[in-house]
Amino acid sequence: MHLAPSRRYWTIPLRLLPLVLDRAIICCLLCGKSALCCDLRRYACTTMTSVILTWIVIPLCRLLWLLFSSSSQNGSDDEKKNTGGDGSDPFKVLGLDGGKGNTTIEEATKARRKLALKWHPDRNIGNEEEATKKMQDINHAFTQVEKILCEGGGNVQEDEAGQQQQSESEDERDPRAAKRRAKRHRRKERQEEEKFERDVREEFANFERAHRNAARGSFDTTSPPFAAEFPPPPRGGRGKGGKGKSKSARKNARQRAKQRERQRKQSRVQSAPQCRNLDENNEPLGGKNKEGAGASDIPFHHLPLEKRCEIKFQSKELLKSTVFAALRTRAYYVLRVLAMTQDLCDHFPLPAEEGGDVKEVFVTPLMIASYLGDYKAADILIQCAGKKWKDDVLAKSSQGDDCLTLAKEARDIAQLLYDEARAYEVEAATKKELKRREKIVGEYAENLEMAVRLVERLNSMKPIALELEEKAREERMRMLGFMSMGVMAVGIAWKLYSS
Repeated sequence: MHLAPSRRYWTIPLRLLPLVLDRAIICCLLCGKSALCCDLRRYACTTMTSVILTWIVIPLCRLLWLLFSSSSQNGSDDEKKNTGGDGSDPFKVLGLDGGKGNTTIEEATKARRKLALKWHPDRNIGNEEEATKKMQDINHAFTQVEKILCEGGGNVQEDEAGQQQQSESEDERDPRAAKRRAKRHRRKERQEEEKFERDVREEFANFERAHRNAARGSFDTTSPPFAAEFPPPPRGGRGKGGKGKSKSARKNARQRAKQRERQRKQSRVQSAPQCRNLDENNEPLGGKNKEGAGASDIPFHHLPLEKRCEIKFQSKELLKSTVFAALRTRAYYVLRVLAMTQDLCDHFPLPAEEGGDVKEVFVTPLMIASYLGDYKAADILIQCAGKKWKDDVLAKSSQGDDCLTLAKEARDIAQLLYDEARAYEVEAATKKELKRREKIVGEYAENLEMAVRLVERLNSMKPIALELEEKAREERMRMLGFMSMGVMAVGIAWKLYSS
């Protein structure tokens, strides 16, 4: 007797599992076949098990396995067909059939832009590796085509090799030039490292200061880039433009300035959306006193950022969390460190406010980043989510708002602040004041651009997430169907065998 593995143990009913484990590796020397097969043959001659195994269970299991394997193979073949691309010729990679003689730089640029829109990793969620590789091939091919068309050269690789040999020969002739280049390279690297360390220290300092202020309940309400109000410009005095004026002239100038400021605030209040979630003390209204309270005249986008988040998510404890402090101060390095130590895809364990509208607060870091309109923070959170990005994008807050809805609201607020800053910029009196207001307008323009980019990205990701969710649901239903059919077949076989 010797040992040999058996290949048909998976076709045996569960009742014969101990027999399979004991005799699956025993082989008969007389016939050269597995002893388990011999036992089954003898066992099948005396019972109805042979009919059930041969004509019901085994064909059904094989049919289900073939259906499942064929569907998986078709999916992989479709992915391979969609990959495409030829990395040998840069003109073929860009889809330019004209070649070197009949292609212009404008056509190459249009082809590259079209392929970049198709294969950008942001538009190929779930297939990032292939999209990244494809984008690298496209960029490399466009670089080669640009060099060929602009310089009129032949082979780009030969040109690069010739330049490298020329630089090496120059280094051999003049070693001092090589030392100077190496010194400049080391100086540049050192400057970049110092700048990186300085940025990291500054971010951590801002994060710690914001976290301490949040723990005490005090917030910086006028710090850019979320300043709610513009400080009034200096008028009169002994500065430039005020020297030599009489007392009555300065008094009239102050009165005119106050009148313009009053008119500007009234026009702001009339054109801005009103905040109906605050009482006369600028406190969020509860469920009991909301009916009797009147609407406040404070525009919602003029409130501090912390106040807006507190009203939107109905939680004061949210403002004291470390993740909110990192998102509030835009400390991206701190956010990456927090992503290494905790799961940023999960919601915050926050208690609901007393007298509020919701019983449980459900907020995720991506929702906060979306409501702040921070594209970089949202990108970091999506990358850290990995395979959970779909659930993170489709998650909804306690009020029923998803990330896309929150990002659109942040975009509208950023648009209002930018328009008001542009209108206020025209009223600048001196060059210094004009420069300061231009800086503020630039900050609001940057916030608006980031909010618009975030809305575009979430708008492109949400349909893909819904499609993947539907496919996963169909796959689960199909697997449940296969399992139920298998269980039914085994049950029928067991019933026939027991009878």
